[in-house]
Amino acid sequence: MRDRWHALACRLNAQQAAEPLYSVIEALYAHPVRPYHNLTHIQACLDLLENHRSQTKQPEAVELALWMHDCVYIPGRGDNEERSAQIAHMFTHEMNIEPSTGKAIEAWILATRHTAPPTTPDEALVLDIDMSILASPPDAYDAYTRAIRTEFAFATDEQFRAGRAAFLKLQLAHPAIFFTPTLHAHFEGPARSNMARELATLS
Repeated sequence: MRDRWHALACRLNAQQAAEPLYSVIEALYAHPVRPYHNLTHIQACLDLLENHRSQTKQPEAVELALWMHDCVYIPGRGDNEERSAQIAHMFTHEMNIEPSTGKAIEAWILATRHTAPPTTPDEALVLDIDMSILASPPDAYDAYTRAIRTEFAFATDEQFRAGRAAFLKLQLAHPAIFFTPTLHAHFEGPARSNMARELATLS
């Protein structure tokens, strides 16, 4: 992942800031310990981006948003996206990224709250990649749900079931979970099937 980060920094002409900022990324994603929202999740997001890079107008900005979107993640808090966007703001400043691009990156990170449809194709791709785990094969999806339960170990079973069921019902009620045409075509059906199956076990 370090090499991948340095390659992105090189494309953004930010080589001098690359190593110090990567150390910050490693520290952020290591605390608190997260079975799912960690650098392995980021790596999976970046791998998927590589397959759809041609669909974005600002591939480096989209990649940076994916790197940063879960850099602050404390289970149970409601401001993780806001705090991640604030860290991203500091990163884009240190990397001398155009302010308008930096603001777009912050907006995409805030959008990973998944409370509203995306407003641009690049934002749609960030959101779809973040949610792609929902469309994974059943065994991988079940491993993901176990990891999420571990992240919320402080919650009772009743509390977790209620919160998780609310999340699943909200997503299933949306007209679309995925918005990029290609990803919608491949992921919408499997994601809905996985979530409906999980919801049945919770209730």
